[in-house]
Amino acid sequence: MISALIFGGIHLNPVQMVFGALYGLLLGWLVWRTDSLLPSIVVHVANNTTVMLMPASAEKVIVNMSLITEVLLAGVSLIVLFTALRWFNLRYKYI
Repeated sequence: MISALIFGGIHLNPVQMVFGALYGLLLGWLVWRTDSLLPSIVVHVANNTTVMLMPASAEKVIVNMSLITEVLLAGVSLIVLFTALRWFNLRYKYI
């Protein structure tokens, strides 16, 4: 729980602190259940990649992205996430 609070606090934004702490709990749970940092790292990278590619976030890293491109990026992100979760489930038998 302490590491989740630190993870949330690092974001230095009240809203992100709350969601960061909750997200930190999820990532900490993954580490605890799998006894490995790899699942948390993959989920965190997938989440950050998704956020960076969405035009409404990260100060519009990709400008003027079409709706089709947004949907495709969201779909690819979901496929990566579910593939990773499936692999974790087969590998660790915990999730």
